[in-house]
Amino acid sequence: MNTLRKYVKNAKDVFRIIVGAIGSYVGVVSNILGAVMGILASVMVIGGIVGLCVYVKVLPMFTEAREEVFDKLVHLSKDDFIMKEDTVVYDANGKKVGSVNAGSYKYVSINDISPYIYDGYIAVEDKRFKTHGGVDLVATMRAGVSLLKHNMEITQGGSTITQQVIKNNLLTQNKSYTRKIAEILLAPTIESKFTKAQIMEFYCNSNFYGNKCYGVGAASRYYFGKKCADLEPQEAAMLHIGCHLSSSKGFLAMGRQALELGADTFQFFTRNPRGSKAKELDPADAAALVALMKDHCFAPIIAHAPYTLNLCGAEEQNRLFARDTMADDLRRMEHIPGQLYNFHPGSHVGQGIEAGITYIAEGLNAILTPEQSTTVLLETMAGKGSEVGGRFEELREILDRVELTEKIGVCLDTCHVSDAGYDIIHDLDGVLTEFDRAIGLERLRAIHLNDSLNLCGAHKDRHARIGEGCIGQEALARVVNHPALKNLPFCLETPSELPGYAKEIALMRSLAE
Repeated sequence: MNTLRKYVKNAKDVFRIIVGAIGSYVGVVSNILGAVMGILASVMVIGGIVGLCVYVKVLPMFTEAREEVFDKLVHLSKDDFIMKEDTVVYDANGKKVGSVNAGSYKYVSINDISPYIYDGYIAVEDKRFKTHGGVDLVATMRAGVSLLKHNMEITQGGSTITQQVIKNNLLTQNKSYTRKIAEILLAPTIESKFTKAQIMEFYCNSNFYGNKCYGVGAASRYYFGKKCADLEPQEAAMLHIGCHLSSSKGFLAMGRQALELGADTFQFFTRNPRGSKAKELDPADAAALVALMKDHCFAPIIAHAPYTLNLCGAEEQNRLFARDTMADDLRRMEHIPGQLYNFHPGSHVGQGIEAGITYIAEGLNAILTPEQSTTVLLETMAGKGSEVGGRFEELREILDRVELTEKIGVCLDTCHVSDAGYDIIHDLDGVLTEFDRAIGLERLRAIHLNDSLNLCGAHKDRHARIGEGCIGQEALARVVNHPALKNLPFCLETPSELPGYAKEIALMRSLAE
């Protein structure tokens, strides 16, 4: 009996232990569940607050966009996508005295537009153009993820050709969330009202192609002297591209090297980039390069002035040295006539931007001559330190003060303008519109095609290989294919050796096809 009581007692103890253990586990689980529920509740509260804040912030923009969209849709027709012809003004004697619109324009039907242009725009601008309903959800979501990833800083666009048509013809060029919402709201209606062919027709006729040409019709006549229906593939997607080459082996050697790399232009230093010493020029060598360029239909090549030259230096002797060196370079350039000579405007080194602009203009007026065939280019700069040329308006101030205006132009560096704060990644059209307003696109004569190690607005000037920087391959593809730029010479200044340049040239040509 005692033994039985002992076993019962032990069993009770075991039972209490088991029950206690279960209770402990239940308690732990309960605590965990309670904590999880608390976290979920907190997340829901915080999410609700964030959502409410977003709603309060976005609602006015959405309401404004919806009102604007409604106004646009009331009387929407094809006429909304056709620019008006220039209004010509005549005097009492019938003599033309001017026109209201500055430029050349003639609307062209899609049936009269080369299929190479049609296919090229789809390949570069909007790969899912034929299948989406006006808004590319994949591209939009990708742009949204990028927006969140970069603390609401826009680093990637997602606009379709349809949205660009809407922006160009129905909305302003101002970059804002309201305009983007309006684009998205309008796009499905445009797609339902017009065919894909009509939308592409609107797009081709609303683009600015440089040299005061609006629409593919005017551009085809200006650049090729033919109707846009007759454009060949190489004309519809023409890309003149090269890279910076060493001049150590002479002019002809550079031309041959360019051909080996798949280039039809190139850039070179006129003398030691960190000094002033120049090789003795061989006229026969220069003539051989001229012949090679003619045989292989080269675009203009770019001579680059040494970095050491500063037309707006604080010391007069430094300014005079820069003038003398550049004047000598321009005399030497006449052995390869009709080319481009690029230089960095300079650094005002604490004298102030106005003094810098004044000195640069004075220097150019002392250097340029009516007889020269070379066009001198001011390069857009990143705006680091006391650099002159970080804003388009600064270059315009210089240009306005140069007497021989036909001898001067601008070279746009993609790395520099991005570092200067111009958003070429997803608002290239807006940047070019600003350039046209401040300087005039007819002044733009060459492009330095470079990626950047820095985000937009960093003001640092650090070049990167194509696709390895903050600008990215996709954005640079839009640069080389932009109708206002695509006929210009593009020159790579990326940190590459010759094999790397060959790959980058091949890459950009493939993206331009």
